[in-house]
Amino acid sequence: MAGPTLLLCWLERRIEFWKASVLGSVALGSVLVINHFAGDYGIKMLYYRNFIGVPLAPAEMTIQFSSHDYLSAFRSGITLAANSFFIPFLLLGLVGVIEKQLRALCAVMLADVILHFVVLPNWQEGWVALFYLACGICAATLVKDQERTTV
Repeated sequence: MAGPTLLLCWLERRIEFWKASVLGSVALGSVLVINHFAGDYGIKMLYYRNFIGVPLAPAEMTIQFSSHDYLSAFRSGITLAANSFFIPFLLLGLVGVIEKQLRALCAVMLADVILHFVVLPNWQEGWVALFYLACGICAATLVKDQERTTV
């Protein structure tokens, strides 16, 4: 979520480019350092655990995860997303985008969901809970504003 947020802040001229770059580098660097010291075995092991199974001896395995496996997982994730609450909440958020001040919130949250799904297409509702919350806020704010203008 740091990437889309920093990009939006830079595009809206709320932060200078070099500051956004430094903050983005710190965010990315912290993930890499945590993964290094946690004994992470890389993206292939992450994909193997999410899409194939739990390895018995991960340090002794040579992971085989091809682009075909990724595309299969991607298609499966899209099916799961289409059968979840994603589309109704996306529509709620898009209705709320009528308000100019809420467009940024919706854009950042949608970009976060898309980027997360492209990197790891394992659809789980918990990973998009903030997106659902943001879409609900957008819709509720629009309803509140409509009530205020009609009264």
